[in-house]
Amino acid sequence: MRFGGEANPEVAVTANALGSVHGVLGNKRKALECFQQALLIHRMYAEDDNDSEILHILRNISILKGEKVPKWNNG
Repeated sequence: MRFGGEANPEVAVTANALGSVHGVLGNKRKALECFQQALLIHRMYAEDDNDSEILHILRNISILKGEKVPKWNNG
């Protein structure tokens, strides 16, 4: 990426969205790769794993794997 770099938070947002698309299309391997990339980038910028973007990605990964979906406190 020319302007923001591969570790730009916007890349993480896009990777998370692409993971969702791949998941809906049934390509779980690619979806997981995208979610993991998004998670790695967001963790670089977040103070902790209670960040809403990180929790959203972890939720997506749980759904993809068929695991119990974690809940978080919105307030």
